[in-house]
Amino acid sequence: FAQAYKQRMGQSEHLTQTHLMATCSDFFVAGMETTAATLRWAMLFFAKNQQAQEKLRKEMLEVVGTDRAPE
Repeated sequence: FAQAYKQRMGQSEHLTQTHLMATCSDFFVAGMETTAATLRWAMLFFAKNQQAQEKLRKEMLEVVGTDRAPE
């Protein structure tokens, strides 16, 4: 994206280095916010659903165990 943007920067007064940085920042923050929102909803779901929480815990113990951290 950034490479294509930079190639076209001279073709329009609206395509500036500042605008490119702002757009890249927007992409970065949007990606982080999506992940954060998903994790918040997952935590709320498990907090309100004991059966699902127990099922998740059982699967984590089977797959990861207690001797190591998840990869």
